[in-house]
Amino acid sequence: MKFKYIIWDWNGTLVDDVELSVQIFNSMCAKYGIEQISVETYKRNFKFPVSKFYEERGYDFTKIDFETVGRYYVTNYDRLSRSCSLHGGAEDAMRSLKAVGCSQSILSAYEQNYLFKAVDNFGIRKYLDNIFGLDDIVATSKISRGKALMEKLGADPSEAVMVGDTDHDKAVADALGISCALVALGHNHADNLARLGAPVFASHAELLKFLKY
Repeated sequence: MKFKYIIWDWNGTLVDDVELSVQIFNSMCAKYGIEQISVETYKRNFKFPVSKFYEERGYDFTKIDFETVGRYYVTNYDRLSRSCSLHGGAEDAMRSLKAVGCSQSILSAYEQNYLFKAVDNFGIRKYLDNIFGLDDIVATSKISRGKALMEKLGADPSEAVMVGDTDHDKAVADALGISCALVALGHNHADNLARLGAPVFASHAELLKFLKY
């Protein structure tokens, strides 16, 4: 095996939730009188911290409380996310990696309790050794939680890989000193990912070959 420790991002990497995310974002835009966007525009511009993305789309957080916006998003996402599914091939990849003895964890910017609920909704906890989310709803950075996860794993960085769908996942991998693999299925456009210097895959089947061989 190329890697012993697989660290998965959640939103957009394992779960196919981009269209739902844009739907909720646009409902907030309608609420606050801000221009709505397409999925294409979202994927080409989405970034961390999420507040920066919102500001670039027209949100003025001197007038609108960001935590209120964040709570609106998370509450509606939690309510509607059962309509989503895992990406095709995602569970097959997790099952295959489990079968060959890889340790698998999730490292997400999603709030911890919501993350537990979401993972259980898809019945994939059986593949996972750790589920690390954030302790708030403002989706800032996963780096500190990633360091805590690496410490818990006791992993040699050369044996670990971060699998994600955004430039933030690459930044997290760099901060942890581990490899990175990206899937062009989620919250950043493939063109954005191609500029980051990490391998980019169009499917979880392609990703699995890279992780194993």
